[in-house]
Amino acid sequence: MFDQRSDRYPSALPEDDVVRRLRVMGTSPEVRGQGAGAALIEAFCAEARLAGAQWVWCDAREVAFGFYERMGFDFRSDAYVVPKIGVHKMMARRL
Repeated sequence: MFDQRSDRYPSALPEDDVVRRLRVMGTSPEVRGQGAGAALIEAFCAEARLAGAQWVWCDAREVAFGFYERMGFDFRSDAYVVPKIGVHKMMARRL
């Protein structure tokens, strides 16, 4: 968990709110679809809430857009390309 605002989209979230960034989220192929990722997101959000955050956000890969939407995140940017990784969008969830 990082206490960090988006450099790419600094105004995507309210300026005075506390935000936490989720980075390098992923699960092993063997456990995908079994709730491990959802459990990680919920634990992250609970911890961020306890730390006083009002928002959590991430740079979501295109293949994970649907997962983050199901977890209550919404899009906060247009698509952009992260070199050598691929298409992303900033996504955020209000706590």
